[in-house]
Amino acid sequence: MRKSCFLLLLGLFLKFSNLEALRIVSLAPYLTEELIILEAKDQIVGITSVGKTILNLNEIDTVGDTLNVSIEKILMLKPDLILATPMNKPAVINKLRSLGFNVKVFEMGKDFQDCCSIFLKLSKLVGKEKKANKIIKEINEQLQKLKDRVQKCPKPKVFIIIDNKPLITAGRDCYLNQIIAYAGGINIANKWGRGFFRIGVETVLQANPDFIISICEQQNLKYWYRFPSLTAVKNNRVYHLDPDVFSRPNPLNFLRGVELLSFTLHPELKNEN
Repeated sequence: MRKSCFLLLLGLFLKFSNLEALRIVSLAPYLTEELIILEAKDQIVGITSVGKTILNLNEIDTVGDTLNVSIEKILMLKPDLILATPMNKPAVINKLRSLGFNVKVFEMGKDFQDCCSIFLKLSKLVGKEKKANKIIKEINEQLQKLKDRVQKCPKPKVFIIIDNKPLITAGRDCYLNQIIAYAGGINIANKWGRGFFRIGVETVLQANPDFIISICEQQNLKYWYRFPSLTAVKNNRVYHLDPDVFSRPNPLNFLRGVELLSFTLHPELKNEN
């Protein structure tokens, strides 16, 4: 009996020791960022060039970019786990699997609940489930506090810009729409479509938003001042917010996005204790 218990404990110890010792290659910046949030940065041995730049990870080797992954470099790094995304080429993923690599494909979160589910799934793979549950619990508490604060504020109409050329926005049933709602705003694109889609300037002018929020890499805020009758322009409420916060869906960035947008739509909240 004692021998059986000892072997069981030894097996569990080896299992979790192996998890901590994983060598991970991440083929998407949003997955790399989640590993950092989970305090698993030391396990990362390879990332994409974009992830290296935007996350300032100069000490980690690159394996190409999302669409052009170098299988040769991955072979040299000998990872135990490769984190991929549907944006990676299927042929590359299939080739890596045929070479015996453990490749896990993660979708990008479509809403907060989806992000939490993906975050927990990833945490289990890298032995950080307890850490992930703690983070999600704390984020939910912070979101509830923000929700309570914005409930007493007026709900302005918001137009969010994802890209300028062509003009792309976010409608219902998506991550950004949920951030706007949590921040106490009304997404004017809700009635026009789901997810991300192109939209005409005339449609925006007719909707007359109270706020215009750009999360593009390339700012083009001056363009909207050609329309002085717009409420957002008249009240000087045309803003550019940090694209990095909104472009990589995960539970922590969701909270950051809600905080940033809440204080933009309701600046009076900054003065509250």
